[in-house]
Formats: sequence, structure tokens, C-alpha cells
Amino acid sequence: MNHWNRENVVELLEQSGRIAMEYKTKMAPEMKSDNSIVTQADKAIERFLDEAFTDEANNVYVIGEESLDSCSLNKALDNTAFIIDPIDGTAVYAAGLPMWGISIGYAVKGKFTESAIYLPETEELMITESGKTYLRCGSGNAFVELKPFRKEYMEAGAVYVTQTLAKQGFFNGAELLHSIGSCVYPGVYLAKQAYLAGVYFAKIWDVAGLLPALKNLGFHSFSGDGSALMSLEISPEVYDMDADSNSFLRMRGIHVISSTEESCRKIAEKITFPDHP
Repeated sequence: MNHWNRENVVELLEQSGRIAMEYKTKMAPEMKSDNSIVTQADKAIERFLDEAFTDEANNVYVIGEESLDSCSLNKALDNTAFIIDPIDGTAVYAAGLPMWGISIGYAVKGKFTESAIYLPETEELMITESGKTYLRCGSGNAFVELKPFRKEYMEAGAVYVTQTLAKQGFFNGAELLHSIGSCVYPGVYLAKQAYLAGVYFAKIWDVAGLLPALKNLGFHSFSGDGSALMSLEISPEVYDMDADSNSFLRMRGIHVISSTEESCRKIAEKITFPDHP
């Protein structure tokens, strides 16, 4: 596939979801060298999507979590790339919990332009097309266009937080914190106005499926290093682009995402990591 085709992407996500649900009944998780989990479903879905999207004759490449070693990263970022996460929230999926999803981002010349997320357990599918974001709740229902909005800051609001903050940091506030081991699941619920904000520190494929969708809805981001996640640029200012680094393609810092700049800043002010300089 050499361009973003909404109908085709929906079909591929639905098929990927069926693969994931089939493997869920017979999986044997494995541990990777970074102590994260990979399952047969991760590998099978990535192979399936890689075959569907890769078109080297037309300079279309795939950047995937499970096939990064074989990826032509420079060619992908210089041309057209599908950035996929076959199971975002693999540990959640392996534990038998429902808060996981399948994620696809689309980038042209190093900048995200389109994205899609499918949550097979809840049958919610969010996808973009030409600057608009659409959501379908239930496989038999129609897509509804989501409109830009402002969810005003409220101290008792719900905030999704990255596992890094949950395990290593402190949050000095009254907000309800929710950490579930998946980036795309809360991405859908940010768009549905359930979360006030999201606190992210993730690799590029973890957020590829949500950034354009939230950008279309008027979302902002804030990071202490001043980098602009919502610029949608895949750049060294936002991500570690050193292929020899242990944090290759991870965000350089923590980013707060919300529909208002006020919420981004207020949430960021409450985050501390006392054991880090």
C-alpha cells in the first residue's frame, strides 16, 4: 500500500484484531533482552501488516517494534513509512486484561500525517483522514467524526500516567492517576474526553497511532525540555535517533498531552523524579 487508505486500514486492523484474539487463547509469552514481553500475536500481526504495507518499489517502508533490526529506517523517514505496534500493551494482553490495542501511524518525509488505533476487546476503532478524526464504537456501528474540544482543567480529573512515572516518580496532586501499561488505549479515551491529560514517555511506535488523531482534535503537549511532541515531527529533538542507544526511538523526555495548554502545564508542575538529576 503506497498511500493512506482509510477503508483498507480499517480492514487490516480488524483482521489484526482477529489474529490477536485467536492467539490469546493459546499464547506462550517470551521475554526479550530488555525484559519486556513478546507474544506469538505480536510477531504474527507485525508480519501480516509488514506484508500489507511494505512497497519498496514506491519507497514505502514499515517501522515496527518487532522488526526494527531489519528496517531501512533512514529510507523510511526520508520517504513514506507505516509505523506499527502489533500489540501495544503486550504485558496487559498476556495477563488477560482488556486494555491493549493495535496501532498504526503514517508518516511522510519524517512527519506523522495519519493514524489509527483498534481496541479489539472493546471494539473501538479510531482513525484519521485528511485532518479529521473518526471513532467507531462497536463493529456494527458507523464512524462518527470527532470535533476539536477543550476539556477545562479540574483538579479531580483523571490522568493517564506512563509506567515510568508510576514506578519511579512522584505526583503531588489530587488528580486520579491511571497507569495501565498501554499508550493507545488511553489515547482513545483522551479523544473521548474521559481523561483530562496523558503523561507519556514512550517509543515512537507506542504513540504513532494516537498523535495525528489528537492533533486533529486540537491537543497540546508540554515537556520540560521544550520539545514539541505535537508538531508530529520525527526528529532528534523529540526522539533518541541514535541507533546504538538503549533508548533508540524513545522520547527524550516526559510529555504531557491535553486538550488545553493550561492542563498540560499544571499536570507537568506536579511531576517529580527525586532519584534523578
